[in-house]
Amino acid sequence: MRQRLLSTIGFPASVTPAPAMRWMQMSMRSLSRTVGLAVCVASCSVAFTQQAAASDTHPANRCGTFHAKGAEYGVYIADGHIKCGTATGILKAIASGKGKIVNNGDSANSYVLYSGWLCPFGNMGEQTCEHSKRPVNNPTQDIASLSCSIEMGCPKQAEFLNE
Repeated sequence: MRQRLLSTIGFPASVTPAPAMRWMQMSMRSLSRTVGLAVCVASCSVAFTQQAAASDTHPANRCGTFHAKGAEYGVYIADGHIKCGTATGILKAIASGKGKIVNNGDSANSYVLYSGWLCPFGNMGEQTCEHSKRPVNNPTQDIASLSCSIEMGCPKQAEFLNE
């Protein structure tokens, strides 16, 4: 019976059952190890990807609020050491339409300069500003305002991209 089974799965009739069975057991162990290793690599890759994605942002606590043009905004210090009052004053001025507009053709490349701060045009309820006179990749001081909802108010904490 075993001989017929072995020949059915491709073993020649000259192979005795015992060595063939040992070979199949060793093959199954190898397959098991390979599958185990593949599962480990896949799950580790997912874990590292999630960790990398999570480390692309960092939290910032709300330090204050302000009102401009009938709306309330929360103030956040995203990067650097800036006094909350300074950040609030800058963001409130920008939200009120103050500052010098630098138009570079489209809104993605245009910004407002105010008191040494560069503020790209806002994104639907979000305004960021960096302490520089021209766009930089990694600002050392970065502030932001988020519009507050009527139902929920202003978030106590917000996530900002690591730059």
